[in-house]
This record gives sequence, C-alpha cells and structure tokens, in this order.
Amino acid sequence: MVTLQNANDASSQLVLQPATLLENAPADSLAGTLTTSDQDLGDSHRYTLVAATRDSDNARFRIDGNRVLSQPPLDDEASSQYQVRIETRDQAGATLVQTFVIVLGNANDSPVLAAMLSLVVQPNRPCTTTLHATDQDLGDRLVFSTDGLPGCTSRIKVIEQRFSVGCLMAS
Repeated sequence: MVTLQNANDASSQLVLQPATLLENAPADSLAGTLTTSDQDLGDSHRYTLVAATRDSDNARFRIDGNRVLSQPPLDDEASSQYQVRIETRDQAGATLVQTFVIVLGNANDSPVLAAMLSLVVQPNRPCTTTLHATDQDLGDRLVFSTDGLPGCTSRIKVIEQRFSVGCLMAS
C-alpha cells in the first residue's frame, strides 16, 4: 500500500492591490492591501518588508496584517514612486518575495506667504506693502485678495508671485 502525503507548496503569486495614497497623508494611511495565491487551500500567510540593496523605501512603510501603511513624510515633489520588497510566508514556512512600486498622488500644497520686511502705518495716511508668496506645486496660479482689509484701495499690482496693495488706515 502506498500512502501519499500532501507536501507544502510555495505561494504562486503575491499581489498588492493599491489604494489612493496622496502626499502629506497622515501616518498609517493605506497604501495597499496584500493577497497571496497558494495552491494549499486554507494556508494562512504572514507579510513582512524584506531588506534589499535597492529597496531603500521600505522604511517609509509598515505592514499591519495584510495592509501596507505609510509612514510620513511622503512628498510627491521629492519622489512620486516608492519601491518596497515584501515577503509572504505561509504557515509551513514557504516564502515568496516580490518587489512593488507604490505610486504617490500629488495633493495641492498651500502656498507660503513670506513675512513682510517692514511696514510703517500712520493713521489716515496711505501705506503700501509688498508681499511675496511661493507654492511648491509648480504651475499653480497664486491669487491675492484684500477682502477683509478695511480701507484698502483698489490699487493692486501683481507681478509674478509678488503682490502690492495700498491701504488707507483710519485712526
């Protein structure tokens, strides 16, 4: 009589189903969900990030169960793609390792208004100041407004990312 025993088979496929991950997302934002195809029905799998020479982006992510979570800061202007290397291990110890690219979406960053160098305001006298703003999202158009500034005139001048406005400050 011959008895056949089922041997453990290594997993055949590791898949990272990507989620929408935007730059500047808070810690533990979902980057994707892992699934493993395994010929051994009922096998459970454990996932880990595996170090390799070319996978220096592993430190920007962590794995919780089958979810790949981000560790900030992730900035689209610095890099829009991150490479991670992930291992799946079944309950009998068979492994499969695969490298994935996680694509980061660009979120609109707020412009930064530089501080005024100086401004002298005298009651009932016109004053003029120049402000400068920058935006790391290249190509974004900056719009300045004097809404809510009492006494500001319509003398507004915008040159590139600089803005001048004249205001009459009442006493």
